[in-house]
Amino acid sequence: MTTYIKSIFWLFCFLVYFSGVTELQAQCSENTHSNTTGEGWVSCSPSTNPNPIRGTSHWLQYDFGEVYALGSTFVWNSNEVGQTDRGLQNIVIDYSLDGTTWTEWGTYTLLQATGMNDYLGTEGPDLTGVNAQYLLITAIDNFGDSCYGLAEVRFDLNSNEGPPQTVQLQVLLEGAHATSGTMSTELNTLGLLPSSQPFSGAPWYYGGSEIATIIPANATDWILVEARSQQDPEVLVSQAAALLLSDGTILDPVSLSTGVNMQGLVEGNLYYIAVKARNHLAVYSQEAVQIPNALAVDFTNPVNVTGGTTQLTDVGGGTYALYAGDINSDGVITIADLNAYIGQSSLIFNYVDSDLNYDSNVTVSDFNFYLPNSSIIGAEPIRYE
Repeated sequence: MTTYIKSIFWLFCFLVYFSGVTELQAQCSENTHSNTTGEGWVSCSPSTNPNPIRGTSHWLQYDFGEVYALGSTFVWNSNEVGQTDRGLQNIVIDYSLDGTTWTEWGTYTLLQATGMNDYLGTEGPDLTGVNAQYLLITAIDNFGDSCYGLAEVRFDLNSNEGPPQTVQLQVLLEGAHATSGTMSTELNTLGLLPSSQPFSGAPWYYGGSEIATIIPANATDWILVEARSQQDPEVLVSQAAALLLSDGTILDPVSLSTGVNMQGLVEGNLYYIAVKARNHLAVYSQEAVQIPNALAVDFTNPVNVTGGTTQLTDVGGGTYALYAGDINSDGVITIADLNAYIGQSSLIFNYVDSDLNYDSNVTVSDFNFYLPNSSIIGAEPIRYE
């Protein structure tokens, strides 16, 4: 029985990472392709194409899950014994960032398969220079059969290498909050804020090399900003460290411009934005945000945060802040954080994570922030577990 498939999202056999390139394969056989019936895509009836200008046609759509810079391809045409004439011959290729707006790459001619079980396939079109999440193959013709088929396409996907995109946000820290939506700058006044980003250790292991040659007088601390997949917020796309100012805005530590410049993002694409701070519970946006964003993501308003008031605390006047007390920054406030506090108790004039109120000392005042917040659990997609 022939299976009629109008569109397919391949279940990839494996992912291989090398030199910044991701190779995706649909079949588990690395180079050869079987000639067994049913191994591949077959369409015997045209259907409405995702790209309206293609009308009713035989087509395949691939969703890579994120925007990538597409590279070379390798193609195995329809290879079933006695049915290689259903293999695609002339095709038109379109690509898209969002699956709605399509750009034509061009046409390409494929070779007919051999029908042998040691069929090695052939090199396909080189898509170098195309940034896309979706790729659409539409058949113009085949080798004569009434049905159309294709066994496999292998793609080389490179991380997006476009210019950095600016992410803007507004966030307050409960422990550092002073009054009227502003935070303490005491650590900065005391000269304790480090000039380089402090997230290289556990649990973040962030490898960024941000160094602030100038730390503004109104800086409260460093924060870590993350862009996450629109399809799955568990998928981390990009990270960058920024300086958090006393009014809750952020500053790029290198350019000293408002917002933070992040690599690997595509202009106009949507991402969930997460913010992580030392010793406070991390949060991420309720909705995916189009980047770059002229209007800052406002994490002081719970409607903009996944989990709302369960993930933020009211610091007065209807203004909300990140919960203090996640001293080990694992995403939950537990006895492990209390143990960290006890281990650093009585330290003075230090830049340490147990200093929840940002006064450079670890005292009972910090414990008083931890205690009411103990047992609060952060959002699962951005926790360290």
